[in-house]
Amino acid sequence: MAGAGLLGLGVVLLLRGPGAADEWAGVASACVAVVGGAATLIGWLRRDDGAGDDRDAARRERRLDCLAERMAGHCTTEEEQRRLLDPYPLPVTWHTLGPPSADHWSVIRQGAGDTPLRLDGTLDDLHRVVRTTVPTGRLVMLGGPGSGKTSLVVRLARACLTARASGAGPVPVILRLSTWDPAARSLRRWITEQVERDYGVAGVTWDAGLLPVLDGLDEMPPAARGAALRAVNTTFAPGLSLVVTSRGEEYHEAVRDADVLTGAAVIELDPLTPGVIRDYLTTATRSDRGAAWNEVFDRMSGEPAGLLARTLSTPLHLSLTRLTYADGPGDPGLLLRLPGTAALRGHLLDQLIRVLYPDLPDPAGGRAWNRRDAHRWLSFLARHLHRRDAYDLPWWELARAVPLRARTPIWAVVVAVVFGAANVLAGLPWHLAGPDPVAGMAADLRWGVGGGLLLGAVNSLWTPLFPRAPRLRRHTVRRTGRPLWWRLCRALGNGLWRGVTHGAKSGVPVAFIVLAIVAVAVPTPGPGGRALFLVFTALYAFLFGFCCGFVYGLAVGFAAEFVTMFHDVEAGHGRPPDEVLRADRAWTAVTALAGGLITAAVTPLFVTVVFGEPLDWRLLPPAVHMGVAGGLGSCLATASTQFLLARMSLSVAGRMPWHAMAFLQDGVRRGALRQVGGAFQFRHALLRDRLAGVPVALENGQSFLK
Repeated sequence: MAGAGLLGLGVVLLLRGPGAADEWAGVASACVAVVGGAATLIGWLRRDDGAGDDRDAARRERRLDCLAERMAGHCTTEEEQRRLLDPYPLPVTWHTLGPPSADHWSVIRQGAGDTPLRLDGTLDDLHRVVRTTVPTGRLVMLGGPGSGKTSLVVRLARACLTARASGAGPVPVILRLSTWDPAARSLRRWITEQVERDYGVAGVTWDAGLLPVLDGLDEMPPAARGAALRAVNTTFAPGLSLVVTSRGEEYHEAVRDADVLTGAAVIELDPLTPGVIRDYLTTATRSDRGAAWNEVFDRMSGEPAGLLARTLSTPLHLSLTRLTYADGPGDPGLLLRLPGTAALRGHLLDQLIRVLYPDLPDPAGGRAWNRRDAHRWLSFLARHLHRRDAYDLPWWELARAVPLRARTPIWAVVVAVVFGAANVLAGLPWHLAGPDPVAGMAADLRWGVGGGLLLGAVNSLWTPLFPRAPRLRRHTVRRTGRPLWWRLCRALGNGLWRGVTHGAKSGVPVAFIVLAIVAVAVPTPGPGGRALFLVFTALYAFLFGFCCGFVYGLAVGFAAEFVTMFHDVEAGHGRPPDEVLRADRAWTAVTALAGGLITAAVTPLFVTVVFGEPLDWRLLPPAVHMGVAGGLGSCLATASTQFLLARMSLSVAGRMPWHAMAFLQDGVRRGALRQVGGAFQFRHALLRDRLAGVPVALENGQSFLK
């Protein structure tokens, strides 16, 4: 891209005449030399300075300690939202599966015979199984929908953190496999990026100090599951610990497509027994309402393998039953009158929204969302996620939920109105002092609206495809202990390199937008034909955008050596999304101000150098207009601006409330949603499918549908 910019500069100067070309040939050569020198300088300054392995080990240990702290907070949040400890943890049990579901026992036992291991146990045994009983430390946990796999790994993570606090054991980290595309990212890179994204700790790699818990193999696309197993087997030695969770059928299909997980034992979760169900519901219900369960308990005792007992044998449906009838005033006898498994499971999922959004003032002080509205909004999000075959909804990707046919006209009109008004206000002082203010303001309005329509339409097509995740930025002075001359050289090298890359990124969209406006609105002036005129227009526009981006990148790269304002230091884990949103709004304002000032400053210099115009006050009005356009245009791609445009579009269509962030966070507090990093998920995949109107297959071939 930098080469394209220099090539465009050369073409323009050659066509202006041999004198100009000779004058600027040295400049172009110097630019090439400076860029190459900057790359060399950065490489030299970033070389290993021989500080030794001790400093690396200390840095790695600090990262693991930070990750352990973040994981402890994550476990606490999950335990509270899922009510895993209220009134007590469900005593989930499991049994052992051997080959062909698991690897050969001789491999699992690392050559110490081929006698099968007995891994059967209960909730408190899981940490011992992973860390002691299985020599390889690798375990696959299988279970049906709602069987408690995710809740169990939270309990495992808590036990590992407790063991680490006592002085031994790796740091567990729960990672959602639904966020990994094996065809696009290697396993090592994905783990490092996902740990930073979900927990805000950068530079963590998979080694003996880390226990990855890869949750939800079944949530990956079918074609990616086998690739994921192959990637684990080929990337890491069997000695590194690992836990994988999946539904049974999907895991067995992946094994047939690829291979078993090398060295991994396999367990399968058992259904809850009628006795466990009875004790749990009895303890969770107020003593004065305990008799309401008598008919239900009698039915389960008389039919331990019947419809009701089978349905409540999964922790998900048991928790839904507890939420609906133990915590609420409903009559649990209704469960006995439902005709089948499909009706019973569908009823429990439907009751969840009714219980969570009761159309009454919220005793916790939150917003009193109307139940019908909440159901409509959640159903819209569920359908959006199902269409994308996704489970995560990062708030900065909400723009993807806006249909393209609505997104393009709405965004184009909004941006056109803002650009038109800003352009008129920017030129108002000069027009009021001129002979015909109305004509001048009309021209500014026409150009502002026209450019805004085009920019808004392009933004609606391009930016949602490549959403930018927000990052919290720490505003502090950087102290590295290096000599000042070393830091100045490094700052200059980083600035030059960032200048070239930012210049290329800015030049292309500027050239495209300017070319489109000129092609539609400007007639061909003078000789040479329209094609040559448009070629020159595109080249000049690219050079102008390149110069603006270069100055911005140079300033940012240079300053980044001395202040941390320009470093993305964490992904916001452990902080409310609305706080991250506010921080991104502040950064958007800084971006708009910097973009406007730089564009306004570059405009007169560019006109003087490239076109030979004298540098005087006559260039001030176009500089101000270009500065306004540059400032507004530079903030369109930020996460907060995209979120604003998305919630504006969705609220107009009735798909989401205007206070979309408040609704999502309130859904987490109520228990309809859960939050992982900056992404929102439905409490369970079955709830997402139920709200989306997707038929869910049952064991007997039936299905239930909203």
